[in-house]
Amino acid sequence: MQFLYPWFLWGLLAVSLPVIIHLFNFRKYKKVYFTNVKFLKDVHYQSKSKSRLKEILILICRCMTIIALTLAFSQPFVPKNDSNIKVGKKQVSIFIDNSFSTNNINKQGLIFEIAKNKAREIVNTLSSNDKIQIITNDFEGKHQRFNTKEDAIQLIDGLKTSASSKKLSDVISRQTDFLKSSGSLNNQIYYLSDFQTTVSDMSSLKSDSTIAIHFIPLTPQKTNNVYIDTCWFETPIQQKGFIQKLHVIIRNTGDKVIENGTAKLYLNDVQLALSNYSIQANSKAENIFTFECKKNGVNYGKVSIEDYPINFDDELYFTFNASPQIKVVQINSNDNSNSEAFAKLFNSDSLFHFTAYNEKNVNYAEIKKSNILILNELNSFSSGLINEITNFQKKKGSLIIIPNKQIEMAGYNQLLNQCKLPNLNLFDTATIKTDKIEIGTGFFDGVFEKTNTNLNLPNFRGRYTFKENLQSNFEKLLTSIDGGAILSRSKNTINDNYFFNSPLNIQSSNFVKHALFVPIFYKMSFNSVQPEPLFYLSGQNISIQTNYDFNQTEIPPVIKQLNSKFELIPEFKVIENKKQLFIRGSELNSGYYSIQKADSTIAGIAFNFNKLESNLEFLNKTELTKKISYLNQKNLHLLDLEENEKVSEAIENIDSLKLWKIFLILSLFFILIESLIIRFLK
Repeated sequence: MQFLYPWFLWGLLAVSLPVIIHLFNFRKYKKVYFTNVKFLKDVHYQSKSKSRLKEILILICRCMTIIALTLAFSQPFVPKNDSNIKVGKKQVSIFIDNSFSTNNINKQGLIFEIAKNKAREIVNTLSSNDKIQIITNDFEGKHQRFNTKEDAIQLIDGLKTSASSKKLSDVISRQTDFLKSSGSLNNQIYYLSDFQTTVSDMSSLKSDSTIAIHFIPLTPQKTNNVYIDTCWFETPIQQKGFIQKLHVIIRNTGDKVIENGTAKLYLNDVQLALSNYSIQANSKAENIFTFECKKNGVNYGKVSIEDYPINFDDELYFTFNASPQIKVVQINSNDNSNSEAFAKLFNSDSLFHFTAYNEKNVNYAEIKKSNILILNELNSFSSGLINEITNFQKKKGSLIIIPNKQIEMAGYNQLLNQCKLPNLNLFDTATIKTDKIEIGTGFFDGVFEKTNTNLNLPNFRGRYTFKENLQSNFEKLLTSIDGGAILSRSKNTINDNYFFNSPLNIQSSNFVKHALFVPIFYKMSFNSVQPEPLFYLSGQNISIQTNYDFNQTEIPPVIKQLNSKFELIPEFKVIENKKQLFIRGSELNSGYYSIQKADSTIAGIAFNFNKLESNLEFLNKTELTKKISYLNQKNLHLLDLEENEKVSEAIENIDSLKLWKIFLILSLFFILIESLIIRFLK
């Protein structure tokens, strides 16, 4: 047994007071004269014996009362699990989970408000000399300091829920580092949370054994939550005047079936479509909104549903550019005769920016900016062109190789190896007819409404055959009657590489005049475009690529929230000729933002809250107990509070068995015994 306040044991000296009183009986006796005391002698002896017994019993009760009271004030305890109780000024760090999931409820009310009340109880158990840190998911600067009891209560009162959501291991690590930097030996951590499974990474927890960590779970009741997970367009290109199809995923994380839910689509603050959905328990549903884009440039969209009580994830914001442009660069050989067909194809649509160069007069800077590069019947490749092709392949784009009848075989095979395509054999001059369109590759998705086996397909007067090797990884898009490749595409590469096994000039093929010419090259062009993200998630490290022309030495653009005064200056870098803006872990509110340089708008972007908070699965007390036991760290404690139990009561029994209440009860017991002896023992 140990004592929390051992100096109170000096009070045991007070036991001497009833002993002294007993030894020196200061009571004065009055003389009474009797005529004859002969018959009172036996009674006198008997009364004196009983009186002495009564006084001894009273003395014992009084001594035991003083001893019990003294021990109660000394607060004796018996340590549990060999824990070391540190006495003296405390430094306490209290984490209050203020993520959106704490907007949930249980029998006692709102989880976030319960957490704040429990935090106030912890603060009230501390002395005025103790130092207190209040910390939340926001990791704000004002939370990185110690506070007095009064200041801590004010901080707790002013807390609000936030879009931020930090891993349990990150929070404990931050609290531990802060307490250790103070140099105190009596440090404690309190972690009040709903212990959502997506952030409760107990296995990654690395704690300091000298710091006591107390987990206080505030488990909400099981709640159905329906939220909008993501959205995407069916096609990579959006243009004004075209019908668009937006796919939306809606998830149900609850145990109840959701029927006849309603989702609404807004575009530029105008409701365009309405869709009903039904979702099974713990499942998802895909809805498709069909609408016509009526505005050029940046469009601001939103999909919304209605769900209670968790409603922070009932809206999904997105943006897209309805005025895209695909940059096409074509390099022709000196004796090329099909370049006009490509010029007519791409110059007829404002979607494309087409530039053609002769192989001896190439502007390599334009290749870096292009989405699609066409090598049109070149005989060979210069070292400079090979370097530019290598750099081009490091980004998402499309490389189309059309060979000549007379080529430098070694140079072509080197390029094909780089593209994960097979090497070439000698040119076969036999006339080849296209026999089959390989629909199963997915390349022709959306090209044909229905397939017909009696198609009139293009002819080729000669082709190169492939000599496959272990490095090649490709699929055939057009094949001949013998199964040989006519058009191939590499697989599992950063960019799409296409190879025609035959020249496309009018002497070698009727392909440029065939109906397949336009859809195949359009499809290649669309695949070359890397779609911009429709939205970003708040709190993540984000890289935004921009084509705006400004120097790295200039002041970078500013990200502004629409209809708000919020501004953010992102980090700007040029990486591999790509201008990129970096936002590192900023907790931005959901909504629309614009990237602006001076008074001009470069692009529009949208942010949504992280979906980690939408998955309402929590660790119950049994699971927490198992995880803590598995970690086998004696400084970790779970405060398993009953419904009406106060935190202060649970704290008292964390590390030891408190005995002061027992001694207080004993002191009252001895007082009662003394009273009974005085009254009934005559």
